[in-house]
Amino acid sequence: MARLTRVGAPGLPHRVTRRGDHREPVFVNDAAAAADLALIRKAARASDAEIRAWRLLPNPVHFIMTPGHEDGLRATFAEAHRR
Repeated sequence: MARLTRVGAPGLPHRVTRRGDHREPVFVNDAAAAADLALIRKAARASDAEIRAWRLLPNPVHFIMTPGHEDGLRATFAEAHRR
């Protein structure tokens, strides 16, 4: 089943959560977490989204982000996860 489209309200903060499958860790080590965060930061800049805060726990990972347009959050994570 396809996921429902998520709409981001421009200019308002959103909480974004990423979880590992079957409660497995999202990252294998600190270097992987740092690399992922760098990709998400770069994608956020390109997608006109501001990362206000993050918390990289083993599972889940939390972000507070403010999109600059309706598609900002989707575009950020789509771009980061293609890498």
